[in-house]
Amino acid sequence: MGADFYSSELYWNNLKPLDFAKARRVAESIDDSEEKEKVLSLIDTFEGYDLEGNFYHRGGSVKEIGPISVLIAAYQGYGDPSESNSLMTDINELSEHSEILNAIGFTLNPKELYNNISEKRIAPLTQAISKLTAIPDDVIEILSGYEGHLNLNGLVDLSDRAAEILSNHQGFLSLWDLTELSDTAAESLSKHQGTISFGNVMMSQIATAVLADHGDILCFNGFGSWLTALTDETAASLVNYKNDELSLTGLTEISEKTAHSLSKYKGSLLLNGLTHLSDPVAEALSAHQGFLQFDEGLTLTDQVAENLSKHIGGLCFFLREITDSVALRLSKIEGDLLIYGLSELTDSAAESFSFHRGELILDQIEVLSEKGADAISHHNGLVRMFNLESKSPKAWEVLQNRENFALSEQEAREKRSMYGVVVIEC
Repeated sequence: MGADFYSSELYWNNLKPLDFAKARRVAESIDDSEEKEKVLSLIDTFEGYDLEGNFYHRGGSVKEIGPISVLIAAYQGYGDPSESNSLMTDINELSEHSEILNAIGFTLNPKELYNNISEKRIAPLTQAISKLTAIPDDVIEILSGYEGHLNLNGLVDLSDRAAEILSNHQGFLSLWDLTELSDTAAESLSKHQGTISFGNVMMSQIATAVLADHGDILCFNGFGSWLTALTDETAASLVNYKNDELSLTGLTEISEKTAHSLSKYKGSLLLNGLTHLSDPVAEALSAHQGFLQFDEGLTLTDQVAENLSKHIGGLCFFLREITDSVALRLSKIEGDLLIYGLSELTDSAAESFSFHRGELILDQIEVLSEKGADAISHHNGLVRMFNLESKSPKAWEVLQNRENFALSEQEAREKRSMYGVVVIEC
């Protein structure tokens, strides 16, 4: 039923008042005498609230009444915390006996809600609305008329119809607990005017490609993190994503054609799930201009390292070990180089990295010889090495007075501002 139904004569002529007498009859059947007395007292208190003009029976199930009752608490208080909190306390206590709430038979009167929103008095409702796990489409239609931050973070499911309605909303839209989004719903939301925020939502490649054109999508694990496979066609569509980070961390492999498409994306490209890079794929990705991130599990051959060395922009790896030949090739990169996972650096690798241009992050290096420290000390950019002091004290002594070396997190913060750089952490 649409919102218009609630302004019709049919609706207003068939309203049922809240039935506290029935609730008392149900409460009388409670076996525990102390519990019965408590519930009857709560019913008396609850009846004292002025609910009659605003809330009516609409045949909702107990499951529906639960979340709607949260909305009632905020609505009835009209922003008065003491009144809202008192009502909320009573509702919570009564909710232990769902049959009592069902007997009372109340739910929200959407016409009153519509008036409240249209008069720009949504503030008392926002927190309560964010807790609702299910909202009827007709109520969503009413809420979509609010121009501002619409927090529907409690929703775990969104129908295609509800998504179509929300496409008309203008402002920030939060759908944090949504678990899945259909292709049809994604198509509708792509027309929404404003930022849309998701949590750990799942959607298809089609839906992802459609939303990539929206331009302002925020996701907890990054846009695209839910994808475990990617066709060449979808990859070509994702290039249009307008935010500054594309997180394809669920992919374990990509084709050369897909790599060529992704290389055109103007922003940070996160490929943390890749465990293998063929030479052609690495060559294609080297054309990407921006921050490029890989994670643990990726093995770097000499040729892959050589191909990636042509990349312009930051590169991030997680490597448990590195050969001297790979270090030599990575040192050619022009841009920030972040290598996590390494605990030891050979003298030859240290000398190669001394020629690197950009910021160099080797936070987890613990073992470095004095000779290696002397070699890498000639690096002319900011270098981070946090773990040398205990296991490589001589190397630490060589580097501690070097202006461009940060040997602790505090030094890194101070010298980063000195060098005017902002590093994206892996």
